Amino acid sequence: MGAIVLLPLGVDDAVLDRCLAALDAGTAAGTSIWLGDDAQAGPRAQAVVEHWLAHTPLQAEYTRRARPLGEVAHLDEMLRACDGLDVAVLAPDSVPAPGWLQQLQATFARDAAIATATPWCNVGETAAWPRLGELNPEPGDPALLAQVCAALPSLHPELPSAVTHAVLVRANARRRAGGLDAESYLGWNAALVDLSLRMAGLGWRNVLCENAFVSRASEAPSRDGDLEALAARWPGWVPRLADFLMHDPLHTLRQDLQHGLQQAIMPRGQGDLFVSPSPLEPPSGSTIDACLSRLRQAQDVAEIRVIDNGSLDDTLEIVQRHASHDPRLRFIANPDNPGFAAANNQGVADSHSPWLAFINPDLMVEVDTLAALRDRAGAVGDSLLGVEQVDEHGQADEAVRRRDPDFLAMLRSPGRGARLAIARDPAQPLQQVPALSGALLLMPRALFDRIGGWDAGYRLHAEDLDLCRRVREAGGVVAIANDLKVTHVRGVSSRSRPFFVEWHKHRGLWRYFSKFEASQRSLPVRVAVCGAIWAHALVQVPRLLRRSL
Repeated sequence: MGAIVLLPLGVDDAVLDRCLAALDAGTAAGTSIWLGDDAQAGPRAQAVVEHWLAHTPLQAEYTRRARPLGEVAHLDEMLRACDGLDVAVLAPDSVPAPGWLQQLQATFARDAAIATATPWCNVGETAAWPRLGELNPEPGDPALLAQVCAALPSLHPELPSAVTHAVLVRANARRRAGGLDAESYLGWNAALVDLSLRMAGLGWRNVLCENAFVSRASEAPSRDGDLEALAARWPGWVPRLADFLMHDPLHTLRQDLQHGLQQAIMPRGQGDLFVSPSPLEPPSGSTIDACLSRLRQAQDVAEIRVIDNGSLDDTLEIVQRHASHDPRLRFIANPDNPGFAAANNQGVADSHSPWLAFINPDLMVEVDTLAALRDRAGAVGDSLLGVEQVDEHGQADEAVRRRDPDFLAMLRSPGRGARLAIARDPAQPLQQVPALSGALLLMPRALFDRIGGWDAGYRLHAEDLDLCRRVREAGGVVAIANDLKVTHVRGVSSRSRPFFVEWHKHRGLWRYFSKFEASQRSLPVRVAVCGAIWAHALVQVPRLLRRSL
């Protein structure tokens, strides 16, 4: 006989409908399901269950105790009644994806030493996907995700313990370890973890079933004192759990799942571009809607990551609306503003595509711009490429092609030394330059990784000059495609924070000088450059004051 599914009902009936509907859609007809009610379900939940029982293709049974026994003792009673059967315990707010139970049973069939098999979950702690230890959103297409999970190699890596959104428990391992400990724990989640640790102590394995996925709306609740009781009984478990979360041994496996999902979403021959219209800084809402609309229509875009550096307008609502319609788009919110470079690094770390494009949220691309730029970069090899930029009126941005800062010229002639623009050469479709504007940059991931990504020591401005210089020092080409053009609605963020921008612009210049040139200059020159940079900053104050009035 196959496994039986136990669903211990609680007082929260808000998501019970979804759970039962997902069971019908994702579980083989005739599977045994036992809904156990410890006198907790209210009238609505009972009505939902009765309606479901009348229509489900599953072999379902519902029992309700006259008086509550306690959730641990009640689940233990259910487990003992299933003696000799493998049992899948499913949280009542879980949403199992198609094929979930079949994959868990296949995991048991592969290794008789496995005591518990836990599927992926969006809030599954050590089994979480796509990000470990986070409350990830529920998948937009569970059926497609289930297909991708099923195609992964069946490795079944070890977990520190079972995770209780859904767990298949082997009958003979359960019998040897004994029942749930209703004396020590108030919640059945902790009691199941305790049982899995006892089984591990007897030589059994607690593993991830990477071929199945079960989502849930929120994190599993922990009853008062349960975690402390687990830590006291199993002093080695907490350090193992912390080490697991710190070193993330499932990182590659989660990346493989993410990549597989992206490949399944994108048509064949597409999907090798990662785009980060980030970071978003206050205010960004006036342009991000149009920016994302264009990016979602752009050719060959596989991933879009939006990093929010503390936007205060309606940006979040706009991004969430786009994300709800496009699984390629993910939103990452920072509690503070770590800076442009740090946010771009965050986006890259959360992606897998071989080509990276960094785009300001006030920049509007055409449908074929990024794909065409990627093709140019592929022909060149290791490279960092940009494109022509014009404002809303069609006026070209002179500073898109740049030279390296000349700090000695800044000392000799401050006005001339601060000018970095290089003229466009119409005879060169791909014009090599020392540096580019950071409003749109494209490069291969391999080169990005080799040079160490963006320097997060810059908060705002000069980080693009730094990136270009390190690409050149690594033997790469920095160039601009003169025949490709985008519209840049410049200065949306800086208009509201002119002093913030000027401060970090000059701070960035000093960091650039200190990093690349200070060691080659005498102390008097270093002091003079420092003075010139901050003197130039002070000169801007009257202009900024006039703008703010």
